[in-house]
Amino acid sequence: MRIFVSSTFKDLRPERESAQEALRRSELVPWGMELFVSEPSKPLDVCLEQVQLSDAVILIIGFMAGSLIPESPELTYTRAEFELAQRLGRPVFAFFKTEGGVPVNKETDADKKKALDDFKNAVTSAGITPAYFDSPDRLTTELLLAVTNWNAQGRPGARRVFTTPKEFFAPFESGAPRLFDFKQTLRGREEQLQGLSAFLADPTEIVGVLTGRGGIGKSKLLHDWVQTVGNRKVLYVMEDADWHTAAAKEIPVGDLLIVADDAHRFDFLDRLLLLVRKLRAAAERETGVRRAAQWERIHRRELVNTLRCQSDQALSPTAECRESECQRSRARSSWSGPCTTRSCARGRFC
Repeated sequence: MRIFVSSTFKDLRPERESAQEALRRSELVPWGMELFVSEPSKPLDVCLEQVQLSDAVILIIGFMAGSLIPESPELTYTRAEFELAQRLGRPVFAFFKTEGGVPVNKETDADKKKALDDFKNAVTSAGITPAYFDSPDRLTTELLLAVTNWNAQGRPGARRVFTTPKEFFAPFESGAPRLFDFKQTLRGREEQLQGLSAFLADPTEIVGVLTGRGGIGKSKLLHDWVQTVGNRKVLYVMEDADWHTAAAKEIPVGDLLIVADDAHRFDFLDRLLLLVRKLRAAAERETGVRRAAQWERIHRRELVNTLRCQSDQALSPTAECRESECQRSRARSSWSGPCTTRSCARGRFC
């Protein structure tokens, strides 16, 4: 996945190098002006073309505005890249350099000074939360945290295979008359809805198939059903999905439901099913690790309580330890092993 690094150049060279190295460590491909080749095109056109070819943008804003665009003197090249990324819907991760804990504008030219201030305001006004740094090392840390969080969410905004239900059905939400209207009330499908919910509740089931002739309402049924799914994230396979080797990176962390509407049209259905099986196997391994850790904690608690019991008996030889108390303690801790220790009369249970 290609990530475009947008910033001024001369004053932020160390920061750009740190950002690119952090992206490589995250198994992403950094892209920027350092990699541009000679072309018979205007610099701005080359920059914007590379932004368009990228999947996300890392925006680093320092103390200088950079060059103003001759045709639009109120804009810098970096701001033009940012505005194109916004229009294209590319994810933008912004990082503001600080001095003394606050962003600084060191431009002496009045036009550039205003351009830099306006640019920062445009970024924050676009609903983007910037991170702040005062050194290249700090930038590396902040960028790695941002990428890690983005990966955990399934890389929203840069997916090429999966999308959210809202994005999937967006073309059908316009007010224009359409053959398929997903706003109408669904009637007479309670049995099918219950069957879908039963499939999702069954931990032994991995794949469910909803069959029916064309136009009978399968998409509408799924549209309404997924809105009732509240215990996991839901992703749809895009209609024009472009399967790639890093498709698994688009999967967010946690329980998930994947919907492939009109699955017979996908030529990568076998790879999708293989991905689902791998995700299921990974989830089962994680569950096994959690259960093992839980039993380990219970075993340690039993051992600690045994030692306490023995200590209390040594201090109070007349204290009576009752097997029934140990049995009740075992039930509370969900311990299924033999009750080989006894609880002391002072209430510390084995």
